[in-house]
Amino acid sequence: MDIFKKWLSSCHTSIKARFVQYTTDCCPMDRVSHLSCRSLENLFRDMMGYDHVMIDDCWSSLLRDKDGRLQPDPQRFPGGIAKLARYLHDRGLKLGYPGTMLDKIETDAQTSASWGVDFRKLDGCYSNEEEQQKGYPLMSKALNATGRPIGYSCS
Repeated sequence: MDIFKKWLSSCHTSIKARFVQYTTDCCPMDRVSHLSCRSLENLFRDMMGYDHVMIDDCWSSLLRDKDGRLQPDPQRFPGGIAKLARYLHDRGLKLGYPGTMLDKIETDAQTSASWGVDFRKLDGCYSNEEEQQKGYPLMSKALNATGRPIGYSCS
């Protein structure tokens, strides 16, 4: 537990000082996976009942692949999101992440399902109310069409 607190404190201090370097210097995927999963298993899941690991901003590459699919940032997640999802699933945990664009909703829903993602958040970042009113029900329908049970949150 003490190592986890120290690690989180170090990362928090680092993010204030140098946001862009945060995940590559302080919290690479191997460290995030190992420490967060061990700590989640021992503290959050077993003692508090949490079972989801949610990655948020800055997880994806700025570029999509040649077929228009989301890609993880290769520096932060060199093994990809599917590998991270398998790692978490092997430990009884679930994975979630945010983000999509209106014209990529079906592609992003299918990509999430193929990676083994358990939860998607479609937030209002970088969108207006009209886009949100269109996007929220479209994503719900697209996720349901994948055939994989994926939790869904609109914000």
